[in-house]
Amino acid sequence: MRINSPRVWLVEIGPLVWGITSLWAKLVCFGASLRSLSWAPEEPLGRWLLAHPDMFTATLASLVLLFAPLLLFPRVSRFMILLLLNLALSMLVLVNAVHFRFYGNIMPIIVVGILILPYYLAFCRSVALLDRSYRKRLCWGLLVLGIVFAAPTVRLVWQDKNLVSAYTNLQREVAATVGLPAYYFGDAMIHVASRSRGIGESEHQRVLRFVGGKRERSDASSSNLFGSARGRNVIVIMAESLQTFPIGLEIRGQLITPRLSAFAKESLYFVNFYDQTHLATTSDGEFISFQSLHPLPTGAVAESRYSGNHYYGLPATLSHDGYSTLSACGESGAMWYMNQMHPRLGFQRSFFEEDYKILDRIGPWLADREFFAQTIPILKAQTEPFLAYLLTSSNHDPFEVPEKHRTLNLGELEGSLLGNYLHSVHYFDRAFGEFVDQLRESGLLEKSLLVLYGDHQAFMKGPELARLFGFAESSEYDSFCFRKRVPLFIRLPYAQGAGVRNVTGGHLDIAPTLLSLLGIVDDSSVMFGRDLTQGKDSLVVFRDGSFADGLHYFINHFGGISASACYEAETGRTLDCGQLEERRRGALEQLEISDLIIRGDLIPILRAAKNRANAQ
Repeated sequence: MRINSPRVWLVEIGPLVWGITSLWAKLVCFGASLRSLSWAPEEPLGRWLLAHPDMFTATLASLVLLFAPLLLFPRVSRFMILLLLNLALSMLVLVNAVHFRFYGNIMPIIVVGILILPYYLAFCRSVALLDRSYRKRLCWGLLVLGIVFAAPTVRLVWQDKNLVSAYTNLQREVAATVGLPAYYFGDAMIHVASRSRGIGESEHQRVLRFVGGKRERSDASSSNLFGSARGRNVIVIMAESLQTFPIGLEIRGQLITPRLSAFAKESLYFVNFYDQTHLATTSDGEFISFQSLHPLPTGAVAESRYSGNHYYGLPATLSHDGYSTLSACGESGAMWYMNQMHPRLGFQRSFFEEDYKILDRIGPWLADREFFAQTIPILKAQTEPFLAYLLTSSNHDPFEVPEKHRTLNLGELEGSLLGNYLHSVHYFDRAFGEFVDQLRESGLLEKSLLVLYGDHQAFMKGPELARLFGFAESSEYDSFCFRKRVPLFIRLPYAQGAGVRNVTGGHLDIAPTLLSLLGIVDDSSVMFGRDLTQGKDSLVVFRDGSFADGLHYFINHFGGISASACYEAETGRTLDCGQLEERRRGALEQLEISDLIIRGDLIPILRAAKNRANAQ
């Protein structure tokens, strides 16, 4: 049989073309399903297709480069390897789809391949082999073709290496733009580079310069509230999934948060406060609030090889200043490795699920009302002054509070995710209000600085939120405003300084703000936040490279500054992102320095260097 016979080429090349084509289609469809960010509306498919051509070329390039060497194998072995690769990559798509909470049927193509295997084997026996020299030339030709397809994406990354750096790894954005194979290849290279390189001397010096310069920049005039809570107890409540938009919201004449709205009137209420957590959400919320460093680009500090680092945040600072420090949560201490991480942050003692009587549960954990009620005796027994960190859990996804705790009539919102969330927030509101009453009755309220903030956004999706507040579901600006804002309340004794604060801030600003109110100055601290009571907007940097600075929103998208979106914070008017290039570089540098500090376990070294500088 002639080697240029269609039957020969069908047997030799047909399975390869089938494998590449079928996987390419599945991977592109998967990428399209990832076009919605956690805080943004889903981008229309047509616009997404036009804006992300790299999904098609980079995915095809990855598959061609992966499959081309198979031409060097005998064709039956090649077919078997094709099936195994198809199965492996299809499982990769499926696992990621489940992980990102998207669902799709992607297995039938593999089943078809297995079913036709016997027929393919029988067909092979009647068709001559393609000469190995032809297959070698085909292999090299496909490799060259794969490189050609990869060129646009390589050029994109070469122009702005921050797109896929270890510091600003926009996981979902990158995967949605260049496809899973290319993403995983790049991610593997990043991890190999970051593990092998470590912290070199030049990076160490860079961190020292940045932290030293930050100390000089932070020596601004103190707030008029500096020291207003000197010597007071500190009670910090990190509220699960509490966002700003339910505060003061009224539906059918019912206030969703009557107690929080009342509490806001006797507190410093920061209304432009943003969620700076990342993939580890609640675990991130703890770390960044107390240590005032950024979360990791992937994973959680508490679950990484950096969990054993020498941290020195708010709890450790207050311990050094004579405070007793404790943490409490109605969940197992193994959750988010709290029983290991809290001592690292400086908490001297912790109370977890095993220390409470489980009289009522919401979801798998102790209900917030019981948690607060049983925590009051613990607080009353503490040596003063004390720092108490309380982590709530009832307002947790999927926000399904028992019927006995549902007291609102939400009309058409009943049964929706947003409706469930509002019921859940309303339950927390009542539990928190009762806790404040108990603090007042015990005498602790006026002896304490009482702090409440949301640990992270609630990841609300769907049109209900847009309809409720009257904005277009497709509006990236409005979605950013509503979904990224979480509340921060700080109540000083006897409601001193109470009122709305419009200054822009985020989780990293909590520790510096509380230290200022307590009148504690630690010139050796390694914290990236600032004192919000000074009235100056922070540069609130998000892990994906986006930021808010009080005047602008810079929303980072994979593809560099030209692909990003920028808005005036007050009006929502779009801006040319080139105007914010300097701020963008400052935001990326902050992420890089924070990561270097964590990777190098540099806090003790930096504190020692600062102490030496202060002594001179």
